[in-house]
Amino acid sequence: MAEYGDGTSYELPFVYLSGLEVDSTVSTPTHTQALISIECPAPFWTARDALSFRVANESAGVGLLPNLAQLQLSRSAAIGSVSLENPGDVESDISWTITGPGGPTPISIDGVGFVFESVLLSGEVVTIERTATGVTVIDGNGANRYAGLGPAPKFPRLPAGLSVVDIEMANASPGGWAPTSQVILTNRVTSPSLRISADGWQAFGAGSARTATGFYGSNAGFLALTWAAASTPEAAVQVQVPAAIGDVLSASLSVLSSVAQRVRVMTQFMDYTGAPVGPLTVGGSVELPANTPVVVGVDSTDLDPAPEGTAGFRLMASVDVVGGQGWKVGDTLSASLGIVTSSAAQTVFFDGDFEGAGWSGAANASTSVLFDRVRVNQSSVQGFYKPRREVVY
Repeated sequence: MAEYGDGTSYELPFVYLSGLEVDSTVSTPTHTQALISIECPAPFWTARDALSFRVANESAGVGLLPNLAQLQLSRSAAIGSVSLENPGDVESDISWTITGPGGPTPISIDGVGFVFESVLLSGEVVTIERTATGVTVIDGNGANRYAGLGPAPKFPRLPAGLSVVDIEMANASPGGWAPTSQVILTNRVTSPSLRISADGWQAFGAGSARTATGFYGSNAGFLALTWAAASTPEAAVQVQVPAAIGDVLSASLSVLSSVAQRVRVMTQFMDYTGAPVGPLTVGGSVELPANTPVVVGVDSTDLDPAPEGTAGFRLMASVDVVGGQGWKVGDTLSASLGIVTSSAAQTVFFDGDFEGAGWSGAANASTSVLFDRVRVNQSSVQGFYKPRREVVY
């Protein structure tokens, strides 16, 4: 084996022929020298680890409203033209794994290749590879699928240096996401969308009320201040969650004002009585365009870890009394979509009703957990090859 400083290793496959025969009826010396005969069917040093590339049908998400909705767009074909570099100095065998749904699937290297004409069902996998006895086409059940190839197929090796690999799979699917059992985030806000209660939420500056749904046209609820008389700018909305000593937190909420306004984000750790622990943190000023929801919050880099005596954490969006404007009769200030997590940065809002998430207890009355996800039922074509060298140094 030859090992390089970058971690790559090359092996020289060989077959033992003769030598080092031992007569077990006599004692043998502790040290000896002997000749052995080996044969290298393909006298090239071959990389121990295969390199790979993948072409898949991907979907793109376009946000209609931050944190609330997505429009999914997708193509009906997995298409790729890959400029691929083989770091070896001789051509390499390349194997292909085609995963349905989809087909037919033309594959070529520098314009030479084959078409796998069969249309694969979702989850069907076919592997095409060169062996010592020829090219095999085998599906996941071990069945021979060579008959699925189009006329006069050619199976080129991957030349040394740069090549262009063209792949197309008709009727391909972007698949979807399936949650695993691994929890990656917890939203500590127990009524994050205010659908059944305003637990943990407060508002100051005018009369307030909770509405169960309709936050900017969504199914989220909200807490709203409504001015029955003209007033100065002072107003605030806040959400509070349990916390513990040493917690490193990021947090955000969405604020909606009926008039253009300016707010500042403030945070405070508290003890079990609700008294402040440590300093009040005041962030920069944030502009709120009229009738436009804006996400405001803090990252963990903006805050120190929770100090001694901490039992709670409060996130507040407070109208800037210097840069803000006064309120008129009928003006409103609303808030919803609260999220507080033990993460380095603010995350996209989720609660237990979101796909890939769940409630740790009662729906809309407990913390939410977000599960890790894996892609399922996605069409793809993968190529695998091991670079080869005539000489190693």
